[in-house]
Amino acid sequence: MKSKSSTSRSSPESTVPLSASAPITTTYLLLSLALIQLLAACTRPELTRTDEVFPLVVAPAGDDNPRNSEGDIIVLKDGRLLLAYTEFLGSTSGDFEPARISARISSSGGKTWGKKLVLAENQEGLKNAMIASLLRLADGRIMLGYNKKVSRADTRFYVRFSEDEGGSWSQEVLVIASPAYGAVYNFAPIQLDSGRILAPCSYSPDYNRENHFKVRVYYSDDGGAGWDAVETDIDLPKRGAMEPGLVELDDGSVLMHLRTQLGRVYECRSRDARYPLSTGTPPLRGGTGGCEANRNIEPVPLCSGKPGAWIRPESLRAGHLLGLWGNATNGKSGDVCVV
Repeated sequence: MKSKSSTSRSSPESTVPLSASAPITTTYLLLSLALIQLLAACTRPELTRTDEVFPLVVAPAGDDNPRNSEGDIIVLKDGRLLLAYTEFLGSTSGDFEPARISARISSSGGKTWGKKLVLAENQEGLKNAMIASLLRLADGRIMLGYNKKVSRADTRFYVRFSEDEGGSWSQEVLVIASPAYGAVYNFAPIQLDSGRILAPCSYSPDYNRENHFKVRVYYSDDGGAGWDAVETDIDLPKRGAMEPGLVELDDGSVLMHLRTQLGRVYECRSRDARYPLSTGTPPLRGGTGGCEANRNIEPVPLCSGKPGAWIRPESLRAGHLLGLWGNATNGKSGDVCVV
């Protein structure tokens, strides 16, 4: 690895209970914590318990930190949890305001969290660095991804790698070289059984002129050192194809799920992982009317251990997919949907 930045591995931990007065901008981090509790218990039941639900604010907002959002979380090899998220700085919390990628570590299964660490600064000349993703690679490394925003026509996606469980990180690798506004979203990058890494990006050539998004998939066949783009973009009517996520199915095909303005969460599939996601877009089963929602779908491994109170792991069979999204209608918040 090239030049590295150190990350503290031993720090006092703290907990902020969730209350009615907790800032709404902190709650983005709660669902990812609940999901990782479930999935971590499936893969390493001796490390993480799922027999209780303990809501808490992991990263509370404040006067000079009005929003904490768009995070991802990964189980480290020793059982600790590493959370990376977007920390907004200043007095306002819009997507174009200053932000950086911060992190916290838990050694208690998520009940308490250590002090804040900074993984990617909001450097001079940038609007912000935002939307963190974490991916465990087949060779054991952790890949950290995030977007750097220069303008409404220029956002780039970068990745860094850690060989020591987040203790230090490599230099940045630029994934998206062509200027456009958009993002690779948290949870979105995956690695296929073949070793290929996929990173789907929702983009608009110039957000100032056209609020319409397409999806382009970037891929790496050398462990993230070099990246290319798939030739075919995914597009949909109205505001377009937004905030894509990926999952590899048992038959080797790749499923993409998409946020839309068409009243449904949409999907498309690729039958050939060498050229992913170039087919049609039927509605994803379980979508609800009037729903323009973020969503997440994860593969469910064979589960064992004590059942949880929120979702019982033994009710989810190996090979099934767990889908989660927020249902909002007419601009009003609604229920969390799970299929």
